[in-house]
Amino acid sequence: IAAAINFGVKSGGNWVPGKAGNIYLPIAKISSFELDDNDGVVVMNITLTAYVDNSGNGEVYLNFV
Repeated sequence: IAAAINFGVKSGGNWVPGKAGNIYLPIAKISSFELDDNDGVVVMNITLTAYVDNSGNGEVYLNFV
């Protein structure tokens, strides 16, 4: 799967410049998956493993905005 995680501070529905970022895995494998209950809210705990070729070259991108 491909996976992206956005993080940071929002104001008025928009990301605040200088306080936001993104982690992107273009090819990843779900290593583990479990559902949990947090006061009646279902929480998904997922562990992803990034793709690594036979030479050990992985693909993980970290961006800051």
